[in-house]
Amino acid sequence: MASKPWGLTNSQYEDFLAMRRWFRFQRSPDREPTRGHQTRYEHDIAVLLLEDLVSGGTARAAVLRASTSVERQIVDLRGAIDETTSWRLNWTPTDEPTQTTPVLSASATPAEVRLAIESLAAFAPGDVRVEFGRHVRDDAETWNIHRWVIELTGQFSGTEVPLFDPEIVSGSNLAFSVVEGTVVEDTGTTMIVRSVVPVGTPTPLRRGAIAICAWLEGFGWTVHAIEIREVQSVY
Repeated sequence: MASKPWGLTNSQYEDFLAMRRWFRFQRSPDREPTRGHQTRYEHDIAVLLLEDLVSGGTARAAVLRASTSVERQIVDLRGAIDETTSWRLNWTPTDEPTQTTPVLSASATPAEVRLAIESLAAFAPGDVRVEFGRHVRDDAETWNIHRWVIELTGQFSGTEVPLFDPEIVSGSNLAFSVVEGTVVEDTGTTMIVRSVVPVGTPTPLRRGAIAICAWLEGFGWTVHAIEIREVQSVY
């Protein structure tokens, strides 16, 4: 019985396990993959399709892994957010004084956040990119989540950098955090995956889409979930 998925070397296996944990599809996160009464390995994997995959067919796919990086930081503001809510970020390089951005509103645009960071003495134009993260609204009256994704580039690429320290300037009943972001990478390993669920013609399993695969005895790695690219009703 194989102790690891096809195509992965021993040195890649820890990254493979970490990728599984990140996608949260595994059923036994601290155990070696085994085949039980369901005759399948007890984990799923994420892949990037390199070819279109038709019903009952096979296609080449690149195995993906996920890792966290301090160069990509997620700013997460949640709670009773309104027009009076404001915040700022503190940056403390090793053995240097803390630098603080100008105050920003809860509705700050990515460009406003970028300019606030670039105003710090440690930063220069081109050292940072900012985009909106997923905006989740649980209750429009009492609870909101605003996110910004900060990517450190330029002189900070490939270096050890500190996390920004978030600070609420005005507002109440709020939670504010900055965490390392997750980056999905290609492991450099390719494998053959199979479609065992009829998907119709033309196939929605298109080249470039991310798919989730499970091991099925007698079939190998089979696709059971796919990134949604387009939804169309057919009558």
